[in-house]
Amino acid sequence: MLSQLKVKFLLATVVSFALINSVKFHLPTSNQFDSVEIGIEKAEAKKSGGRSGGGSFKRSSPSSRSSSPSRSTTTSPSNSNSSRPSSKPSPSPVTSPGNTRPTTVSPRNSGSSGGNTTIVVPNNSSSSDRRSTSAATYSQNSNWVANLFLFGLFLIFGLITFAVFFFILKALMSSNNNNNTVANAIETERDNDIVTISKLQIALLATATGVQTELSLLSLNADTETETGLVELLQESALVLLRNSDRWSHVSSSSESINIENAESAFNKISLSERSKFSHESLVNVSGRISSRTTTNSNNVDLGSCLVVTLLAGTADDKPLFGEIRSVDELKEALEKLASVRSDYLMKFELLWTPQAEGESLTYDEMLSEYAAMYQLV
Repeated sequence: MLSQLKVKFLLATVVSFALINSVKFHLPTSNQFDSVEIGIEKAEAKKSGGRSGGGSFKRSSPSSRSSSPSRSTTTSPSNSNSSRPSSKPSPSPVTSPGNTRPTTVSPRNSGSSGGNTTIVVPNNSSSSDRRSTSAATYSQNSNWVANLFLFGLFLIFGLITFAVFFFILKALMSSNNNNNTVANAIETERDNDIVTISKLQIALLATATGVQTELSLLSLNADTETETGLVELLQESALVLLRNSDRWSHVSSSSESINIENAESAFNKISLSERSKFSHESLVNVSGRISSRTTTNSNNVDLGSCLVVTLLAGTADDKPLFGEIRSVDELKEALEKLASVRSDYLMKFELLWTPQAEGESLTYDEMLSEYAAMYQLV
């Protein structure tokens, strides 16, 4: 009897051991659990994205920027009548009558023995004529003094006018020299081989309603094929962000100056890295090519949800536009500086944001999963 019990106990032990091993074989390990959870989290973190922009780091020829239409000069024919002699007779001089003075006439010798005979013509001028003569002399003297006084006034006035004109001309020449110096410095910086690639990435709380809709409308209406359209897209995007500065939560920034030969590949590398964080691009307007697709609205807006907007710009600046950003004030200053870049300095620009559709957002954990390099603003 005892031996039978021992046999049954042994069989039960063997069966139990076999069942435990079979269960262990089918259960996943802890590492497998972690990988499954991480895979689900990363899949959920990717949301739809919007993208717009354009441009290139290839420079246009300087001659095309400085060329201007030539002006034709028309030479007027010379007046042929100027060489012809005048047919009008020259006027004869007019002699004004003067005072009659006594005249002594010596007649020719008549051959008589009486000698020379002198005939005296009496002076017919009266005392009134002498008074008029003295009055005329006084008037001439008075006119001479008045003319001398007027000449002095005109001389002083001329000197003052010349001095004022001289100082104005000097100021204009100095201003032109300064303008030429600034223009030369701008042209040198713009046309050399150094460019700067800048990235500003901002996380906003999902309570910033309307931001996604505004960015979508800007992207659809932007002329991404022209320099002016890219500048306008940059400025308007920055304005949308500045108007919602009270909803900023995190930031990531970089600005680096590199050689223009490496700029295109560096810019595209950053762009591809950011685009890979989207599940798909539901709205695109790049270099005039527009495409859109519908996206499912998850309506997962909660207290910690957010959206991420990225500004990526390539400019002709020789130095970085900003440094490391940690505060709201520093971010405002960097946004304003990026938005105020000269139109002839902006070479390439892209606007990216996720989620693209209004009402969709990233949870706080999803944002940390894809945008771990962002810092919380202070």
